[in-house]
Amino acid sequence: KILINENITNQTMEGFGAAMTDSSAWLLNELKTNNSTKYREVMNALFSKTEGIGISYIRLPMGASDFARYNYTYDYMPSGQIDPKLTKFSIDHDKDYIIPVLNDSKEINSQIKFMASPWSAPAWMKLPNTLNGGSLNPEYYEAYANYFVYFIQNYTEAGIPIDSITVQNEPQNKDAIDYPSMVMDWQEQNNFVIYNLGPKFREENIS
Repeated sequence: KILINENITNQTMEGFGAAMTDSSAWLLNELKTNNSTKYREVMNALFSKTEGIGISYIRLPMGASDFARYNYTYDYMPSGQIDPKLTKFSIDHDKDYIIPVLNDSKEINSQIKFMASPWSAPAWMKLPNTLNGGSLNPEYYEAYANYFVYFIQNYTEAGIPIDSITVQNEPQNKDAIDYPSMVMDWQEQNNFVIYNLGPKFREENIS
């Protein structure tokens, strides 16, 4: 027997939902291009509180994940080249189909919140220089903190405010060598947040 008392509040939830990966956004955008009526039906089924399940929290991979059509980051550099000032940073990849689908979801449910999680830092920031596997080179902690800042600022400008972030997806997954991944133990995350990411967020008034 389950008793529900709606007058008592215990834990509260920020929302319920799933990840909007590169591949899922691409498929939805393809549907939008080829059958806008069916696209609207699918989007309503996902995000509408009256016509669907009312998804209210979306997780966004910061760059490619294991569900991406190909590997990419927001600051790609050819092997052997680096960009510590992030002069090549761009979210143009996401503007083609990810951000448009996210904006459509917001139109259906204005209360949607977005969480961002990286599967990997750009390869040039890592040891070894690879997107799949490896770890973050401490030499680029400051650059990676700015990477988060630029992502949040650019996404906000594109109409998608970031409600929360995680420092690393599956941070102990050292065996993921077939898709973007990065090992980052708790000590590394702790130092990165305290000495780099936290100060950068405060400096840029990111709450």
